[in-house]
Amino acid sequence: MVKIAFVIDDLGLGGAQRQLLELVKRLDRRRFQPVLYALSEKKIALKDAFEKAGLSVILFDQRGKISFPVLFKLWKALRQFSPTIVHTYLFTADFYGRLAARMAGVPMLISSVRSTEPDKKQRYILVDRYLGRWCDAVIGNASCIGEILAAREKIKISKIYTIHNGVDLGRFPYPMQNGHLRKSLEIPEDAFVLGTVGRLGPEKDHRTLLQAASQLFKKNVKPYLLLIGDGPLYTSLVRLGEELGIATHLRWLGARSDIPELLAGIDLFILPSRYEGCPNVVLEAMAAGKCVVATRVGGTPEVVQDGETGILVRHGQTDELVEALSSLLQDPRRVAEIGQKARESITKAFTVERMVEKTEALYERLLQAKGISS
Repeated sequence: MVKIAFVIDDLGLGGAQRQLLELVKRLDRRRFQPVLYALSEKKIALKDAFEKAGLSVILFDQRGKISFPVLFKLWKALRQFSPTIVHTYLFTADFYGRLAARMAGVPMLISSVRSTEPDKKQRYILVDRYLGRWCDAVIGNASCIGEILAAREKIKISKIYTIHNGVDLGRFPYPMQNGHLRKSLEIPEDAFVLGTVGRLGPEKDHRTLLQAASQLFKKNVKPYLLLIGDGPLYTSLVRLGEELGIATHLRWLGARSDIPELLAGIDLFILPSRYEGCPNVVLEAMAAGKCVVATRVGGTPEVVQDGETGILVRHGQTDELVEALSSLLQDPRRVAEIGQKARESITKAFTVERMVEKTEALYERLLQAKGISS
């Protein structure tokens, strides 16, 4: 039995957390024995889900700058559990997890990088450049991340692996309809409904989306827009919607856990991000059979085949987004056809089973290379 210690920043409702949950739910327990360490006692929305998956979950209260007590506690926990593999997710966990694993003499260290992070601070780059030398593997969820890690963090190419995110198709039965959603949100049954899911922060660029919606209104095209997620820009974005004169067609739904049901109630999905890794929300929208319009950033072009399984536009180009949406809104048949092809592409290449299989295969490959057996 190979013991694996997973270390992650927190157990909030983020994409990395959801992918880790899908991994541990399906990890071969005849071969691997996992335990989970999270570095937050506050962001624990998924804690029950991890425990329901059969994991021991240990929380540490990491705050602010470097916490030597947390580092010591994590080192002590690793010494007690004595894992063969430490697998870290997100920067804070990468930092504490790699240091503690090195101190505890853990034989194998794997780090996961989930985004291209073009605004990453230089001091964080230097930390990852140094600690990355200790890793046996660094996993990116898109090929473009591996290219960045090699160029920016100076990680050896031989250590870099790409494993795309995966979708649990069981959560997205196809076709799936949600006729109650529109009624509950006071949206006319015959209205065209757009949707987006993401943190209300600058990286997701909801501002460009709202400006595009405003231009559609000027063309006398007035779809409704569901904005799912919360974040620091909520107040300013609501104000922008009012200033643009489109507030009556906006629905701010906050952070939600019923994403499959919400996606079932929209006609078209939009992701206007400035940067991405392998975006879970795009995979989920495609799994739900929805046509996706997204920016050509990060790993999105690795998932969306432009013109076939979705439409790609340049980031920040409001006119391009308006043109794409205008064309689709006038052709519902094309929207449906693209959505069907999107679903088919997910079933072939981006299932959660495929993600788990590739991850387990990497574990086995690295164990064999080190001559480690259970």
